[in-house]
Amino acid sequence: MKMLPVFAGLLLAATQASAQDAMLPPDVAAGKALYEVNVPGGYGCLPCHGDKAQGGRDGPKIIGQDVVNIREQLPINDSMSFIELEDEQFEQVAAYLQWLAAN
Repeated sequence: MKMLPVFAGLLLAATQASAQDAMLPPDVAAGKALYEVNVPGGYGCLPCHGDKAQGGRDGPKIIGQDVVNIREQLPINDSMSFIELEDEQFEQVAAYLQWLAAN
């Protein structure tokens, strides 16, 4: 029975996060999804760059980066060179990174 309060807390946190995501502008929400889990290749930017793009063990801080910088960095970085994004996806990821910087 001790697990019930833990589960309820996790469910509440997930519900709150979903409600917050629903309030994001569409391009920011799409960029967040790409950042977190949906880039081609099976994982997003989050594992290396951190949950808020603050940098992590394997990747630098990228919060606030613009689309030009993202386009330049992907092909020259061996750990990211396999990622192929459409033009709109580059703009969505940049929108999310800039949104993080402003919020």
